[in-house]
Amino acid sequence: MKSFRNGSNWQCVVCHNGMTVLALAKPQYYSAHIRLVVKYGSLHNRFIDPFSSATVVQPEGVAHFLEHALFPSEGNDAYVQLAEFGADLQASTYIDRTTFYSTTVGNVMDTVGFLLELAFRSDITEDRIQLEKHVIRNEMLMSHADPAELARQNMLNALFWYHPVKKDVKGTVESLSQITLDDVRTAHSMFYVPQNCWLLVAGDVHIHDLVERAEQMVSGKPCAPAAELPAWREPPNAVQAFSLAEVGLNQAYVYVGYKHVHAGMNSSALFQEELVIRICAVMLEHELYKLLVGLELAGDDGSADAIRVNYCRAADAGYLEIAAVTDSWERFREVVMQAVTRVRETQWSEALVDDLKRLWLLRYWKEANDLCVLTYYMEKWWTTLGEFDLERTLKNISARHLRDGIERLLVPENMAVSIVC
Repeated sequence: MKSFRNGSNWQCVVCHNGMTVLALAKPQYYSAHIRLVVKYGSLHNRFIDPFSSATVVQPEGVAHFLEHALFPSEGNDAYVQLAEFGADLQASTYIDRTTFYSTTVGNVMDTVGFLLELAFRSDITEDRIQLEKHVIRNEMLMSHADPAELARQNMLNALFWYHPVKKDVKGTVESLSQITLDDVRTAHSMFYVPQNCWLLVAGDVHIHDLVERAEQMVSGKPCAPAAELPAWREPPNAVQAFSLAEVGLNQAYVYVGYKHVHAGMNSSALFQEELVIRICAVMLEHELYKLLVGLELAGDDGSADAIRVNYCRAADAGYLEIAAVTDSWERFREVVMQAVTRVRETQWSEALVDDLKRLWLLRYWKEANDLCVLTYYMEKWWTTLGEFDLERTLKNISARHLRDGIERLLVPENMAVSIVC
């Protein structure tokens, strides 16, 4: 058993069966949050079979489909069992991973066992395949009718030329129709293996109890296949600067995106780059709100709502996203440009950078009081980057790093604006 510690309140252990277990000690919490992460997402539809060395190509959307097929069907006794544990059950598929997660107010180890059994069972039937095709097709129809989702998808289509981050993890209606029981079983047998999984638990838990349960529930299996990821050669500039879809809404959904391509970075550099952009996002959000309030475009009148500035990263691409619902998308877009100009013209000093780093860290720790958010950060950083050091990385970020990061990111060539109104 290989064990190591990173930080003052969490531990990481690699089990004998190959599964990685992370425990975040929060003894003062009554509840616990559990995440089981499989490093298998929508981009892994082409891979090498480790037994035959043959290349396997599957339809888009199998990872998301498998998440659905493993989830208990409505009316299943599993939901009664979860209720007895005081737990819920959710799942998400991303471009690079699939996650099953639960918050429980008791019976932590039983809930852990439930999630492990759920993910590693292999009793998927043809009837379940046909049922989930119907369910996912309805999901697609609902997302196509959601103005916020449409605006975001149009922004991604405008930002990226080739990268799969622009694609819907559900696939397309055509690819959904092509998914077979054999595709789903093959993906499950190849990727749902202990060496390809992470178990993260935050709460009043002990690492050794989690390791014991993980090794009891899941035996060692062959290693996961190597994914054949193409060289996307994603150019740094966006495909188009502006997208407008008029569907007759009273308010406009606005998404402004700045494309960030970071291919070739090692995990340490990538983590530092992400923190740099997240710190820049704090400053941009501050300037944006000042301008909006000054122009009476935000506040009690509700003229601008649901404003969000966030950085998203998937595989070797990312984007800074500014989203809002507003009465006047033209004025909102102008204000965003003004805020970006203010950030670009900032006279950087180490004192200012220290203030921004403290502000971001305060936000992070405030969010981290929510065990679900805390374990999400751990899932995202650990499973995609490996070992990282938050405090050391933050300490090493200087004014030069923020200035250079802004000059690379906040330029018109990287920008796309998507409006649905």
